[in-house]
Amino acid sequence: MVRNGNPYTTPEPPVQERRPAGHQPKKRLLTARMGNKAVARFCHNVGGSLHAGIDIRRIFETESMRGSAKQRKEMTHIRERINDGDTLANSMRAAGGYFPPLLLEMIEVGERTGRRERVLLKRVEH
Repeated sequence: MVRNGNPYTTPEPPVQERRPAGHQPKKRLLTARMGNKAVARFCHNVGGSLHAGIDIRRIFETESMRGSAKQRKEMTHIRERINDGDTLANSMRAAGGYFPPLLLEMIEVGERTGRRERVLLKRVEH
């Protein structure tokens, strides 16, 4: 190492990180979350299709061909779970944090009250 123009100086020892004893590094979430624009588009597409009377299995067949690779994968999993008889809210919750928690709660309320498409379309307005 050349320091102050002198090639004969000894190299500095590597800087050690100072962490308290027993420190555990933070674990990062490996799942990507659905972005706001993608959520709005999803709610618009699914809510509008439900309002038009299209079968939910057909809707998610179409949705599994749209968006990013991660989104297509999650839509495929949702479609499979719905085909197995699960609710939309439970199918989306099984995505492991991909969907915003508030959206999941809203869809669950919509399913209980019979207004799922209305809830999704209201989400688009906000």
